[in-house]
Amino acid sequence: MILERFVPDEACLASVLSACANIQDPNKGKQVHFLLVKNGLESGLFAGSSLVDINCKCGNVTSATEVFFCLLDRSVVSTNALISGYAQSNVSYAVHLFQNMLVEGLRPSHVTIVSILDASSDQAYMLGRQLHTSILKLGFSYDDEFLAISKRQRNLMKN
Repeated sequence: MILERFVPDEACLASVLSACANIQDPNKGKQVHFLLVKNGLESGLFAGSSLVDINCKCGNVTSATEVFFCLLDRSVVSTNALISGYAQSNVSYAVHLFQNMLVEGLRPSHVTIVSILDASSDQAYMLGRQLHTSILKLGFSYDDEFLAISKRQRNLMKN
């Protein structure tokens, strides 16, 4: 594409960046990041969310956080990516991000809820109960993923 002198747009580069995230290839991701910066697209909604995602999936939550807080428009997608990244290493910060999301008026998605419940399943039972109450107040219903996580929490309590 570039060899043909085609200048990729934000959506194209965000898609390539997502592919790099899925195969956890930070080197290719850095090349795409360079193209985003070169074309002034790095702070766009799609590109920014993809940059947060690849940094988290490649284990660099510090860079993901820096990118996240530089985004002009933080969306549910970019917040979910960061919450998922912190859910693996710093659950309390993942919960903090979730709470900030609510304060800022962003409505959590199904992905947000599954990520935060999964993260909290490894933590204290009371935290899971508090999150569960918030989720019910937001009007989410139960489905197989919620039930599987609840079952895991009960099993952890038995041990």
